[in-house]
Amino acid sequence: MNDYIPELTSDEAWTFYKVLYRYEKEQKESRKHKGYDWGKVNPQLKESIKIDHSFNSGAVPETTENNTLNFKCKTVASDFLKHVRHAFAHNGISPDGNFYVITSYDKAKHCSMSGRVDKNLLEELINEVIASYNPNRPKRSSKRKKTS
Repeated sequence: MNDYIPELTSDEAWTFYKVLYRYEKEQKESRKHKGYDWGKVNPQLKESIKIDHSFNSGAVPETTENNTLNFKCKTVASDFLKHVRHAFAHNGISPDGNFYVITSYDKAKHCSMSGRVDKNLLEELINEVIASYNPNRPKRSSKRKKTS
């Protein structure tokens, strides 16, 4: 049987291409994907999508629930973009009515991102994360200062 995956329109593909291009450019220049600030993303937008980024290892549970997105994460904003880039590059994003179904797998073939998100909400989330970029964003120190 031939599995048919609906194609993205050129406008839809452009949204994901921006993520792919940005990620690859950063990879080539510095191999770092820092400077994105999840805290600057519109809180109402984040509340519109059930986002679970609490996964550090193993497989992420696959979901078909509307406006739900699960992904592995160390730093939320940059890992979100990394997984979206990977899903697009490996044909893991497909339209389904007014939704995008997203599935991405890591090198060990474990699910690393899974979701079904309203097209407009996902595109807005991508644009907000990209807009949060600040190359001079101060690094958060994981070391505590000693007090006397």
